[in-house]
Amino acid sequence: MTIPSRSDPQISFRMPQNLKDEIERMATRNNRSRNAEIIFLLEQAVEKAQKEKAPGA
Repeated sequence: MTIPSRSDPQISFRMPQNLKDEIERMATRNNRSRNAEIIFLLEQAVEKAQKEKAPGA
């Protein structure tokens, strides 16, 4: 897992309230900040997509 630093680029986006609420619940369960939870979930999704795209997958 990548540990974000204050020098990492920032991004602002909108999301549905129910998704925000679920991410907050997940972050609490996993003892992570909302930001760390979002990064964790995005990294998982990217890794999965890369594996599915890899030859022979």
